[in-house]
Amino acid sequence: SVSLLRGGVVVLGFLALWCVLPRPLMERGGVVFDPLFVTFVSTVVGGSVCHFFRLPALVGVLLVAMIMGNIADGYFTEGIVSDVRFVSSRIGLTVIVSRSGFAVNLSEVKKMWKNVLALSLIPMVMEAVVHALVAKELMGFPDYRWAFIQGFCVSGIAPGVVVPPLLGLKAEGFGHTGPTSLMLSSVVLDSVGSIWATSFFIDLVFSDLPVWLSVALGPIQLIGGLILGALAALTLHGITKVFLTEVAPIQTGQHNVYEYPKAHERDMHHKVVILYTVLAVALVFLGERFAVAGGGAIGVLSLAATLAHLWAPKAVPAVIQRDETLDMEVMTEPNTISVPDPAGASAPTPGTQSVEWGEGQKACEGAFFPSERQRLFVEYAFLWDNIVTPALFAMAGSNISLRASFDGSYFPNAISTILAGVAFRVLFAWASSFGQGFAIEQIIFVGVGWV
Repeated sequence: SVSLLRGGVVVLGFLALWCVLPRPLMERGGVVFDPLFVTFVSTVVGGSVCHFFRLPALVGVLLVAMIMGNIADGYFTEGIVSDVRFVSSRIGLTVIVSRSGFAVNLSEVKKMWKNVLALSLIPMVMEAVVHALVAKELMGFPDYRWAFIQGFCVSGIAPGVVVPPLLGLKAEGFGHTGPTSLMLSSVVLDSVGSIWATSFFIDLVFSDLPVWLSVALGPIQLIGGLILGALAALTLHGITKVFLTEVAPIQTGQHNVYEYPKAHERDMHHKVVILYTVLAVALVFLGERFAVAGGGAIGVLSLAATLAHLWAPKAVPAVIQRDETLDMEVMTEPNTISVPDPAGASAPTPGTQSVEWGEGQKACEGAFFPSERQRLFVEYAFLWDNIVTPALFAMAGSNISLRASFDGSYFPNAISTILAGVAFRVLFAWASSFGQGFAIEQIIFVGVGWV
């Protein structure tokens, strides 16, 4: 009955779009119908088959999308145009980089920033170099510039593949120290480095841009993205604090205990989600608009990591603790605060601007931010797992030509080139992990997980 209900909701959603949108968009070949149809069929059919055989669901999604994309020269995928793929991929990048940023501990990154840079850049660069050298010989590129374009395109880590398993390990208690935290901090920098290097070699082939400016764009994107993301996080933090003051904390049933009304907390959560999403998407697409895509991704990482740092929970024991500075007792119950009643005075009513009420307002804010940080992380995880990932894999699979990929003169050379580069990536990922106090099992994990 639950499956039928979900199917009915999908049908109603499709009918609503069919009624609202112009007819050409919702017919076969339309830029709305085809992406939705391919994503839905790939998710349902591929996911069901893989569930039956106990395989990862995304494998089925990718395979079914590949089959649909190769039926009658794109009979079902004519409407999945390049703009649709571009928008879906950038939204996916926004979501997965946000998830990575929420999990980054800035204090830990500050301690191991040299290790982060080493793991981000050395394996990626070595894979690209080896890939380019082999590709020049096996795949017949006219010069090394074209070979390096392909090398850096292939060598970048895919955050959507690496980040979710690392977050899963961290959720199980394995990622607070050791290589998992290091890898989460490095994954976006790896992608940004490959994006910048690819753009650099493309400029060498097609652009009249001075070489020195192309080189300078790398650190400019890194520093500019970090600054813009941090400023965006501070702006969102300030706006949220202003919105919180719209409603005063109310007194609960306990004497001198205050909390925000539940309706106000729900409204604030909706505002935070909307504002964060707008800022993150804007950073990614502004980077694309000004040809600094790497800077946009770094900006989102900086936005999420800075916000997570600002909204991190304070170290409070799981009992009532007296704060001598504020002369108040902080309760363990979320978003509540107990203010001592001096000399048996009656508790201030909501809206009374007393010292006790002011401290209650401040403490309620301090309790709201950590819980909101956790809710934001959970909702972006749900968005990635249930919407973005199926759509991304369906779009990617539908764009693969089986005839071209498995051509007898292309496939063996392509596989050989990729494997040569990956082998050097693993070796240098291991080398980058030595001297950091990791056990041999952790070093092996870094090499395998950094593919």
